[in-house]
Amino acid sequence: MKYILLLTGLLLLTLATSANAVGGHPTIDLPDDVDIHVELHLKPTGTHTLIITNQSGSMFKAADPFQSRGVLSFAVADHYGNVVKPTGIAKADPANRTINLPVQKSSVFKFQSLRYLTGTALFEYQLTPGETYRVIAIYRPAGLKGPGFSSKEVMITFPNKKPLLDSAK
Repeated sequence: MKYILLLTGLLLLTLATSANAVGGHPTIDLPDDVDIHVELHLKPTGTHTLIITNQSGSMFKAADPFQSRGVLSFAVADHYGNVVKPTGIAKADPANRTINLPVQKSSVFKFQSLRYLTGTALFEYQLTPGETYRVIAIYRPAGLKGPGFSSKEVMITFPNKKPLLDSAK
């Protein structure tokens, strides 16, 4: 009986340590000289733009900013300088996707809202129309285990008509 309990315990331990999420965090090896420039362009209405430029000496694969966990996030402050809390809108477990970052070339991403994937969920900023915000984009090409590169701060005032548009693309 003791052996059955011991084997059952070992089996449970093995299953618990080998179970992984579908997507998991990216596992990407970056070159030692990794140097990435991040630009964020926000418009009061319409499509926003994230530009990622590889300033390193070699081409490499990196995590897709909008399709992988813990790769892109935004830091948002209101006109007083207070950090704005994002709203969790969905549980998420995406498969990791990569992009190629050629040497001295830019990859351009268009998006509609300040949405990003954490390790387990999709978050979005619910910003008040007519208010001014300061926004910084943080891109981690190897996910949370690698270095992060941030954009310069961008100030934006959203019009009084509608809140920030509703879907990332």
